[in-house]
Amino acid sequence: MSVIITYVDLGRKLTSEESAIKDSALSNAIAAGTTNGTCAHAGASNPGIRIWTTEAAANEWLGVFNSFTPPPVSAMVQTV
Repeated sequence: MSVIITYVDLGRKLTSEESAIKDSALSNAIAAGTTNGTCAHAGASNPGIRIWTTEAAANEWLGVFNSFTPPPVSAMVQTV
């Protein structure tokens, strides 16, 4: 069984507006059942590593962060 994960490193702290956008996207994903509320390796500039049920949901999550200015230093979807 494969596991789909995302890793995002912003290289900076989220603004309050970005944080609200991220929180809304996460709440929607949890409600949809595409991820849970658990995040590994989160920090001030790192929304962390998250597990997803589909690659589309993982890509949508990265799209949230890629819409910010500046975009993340690093963002990836990986299937392991």
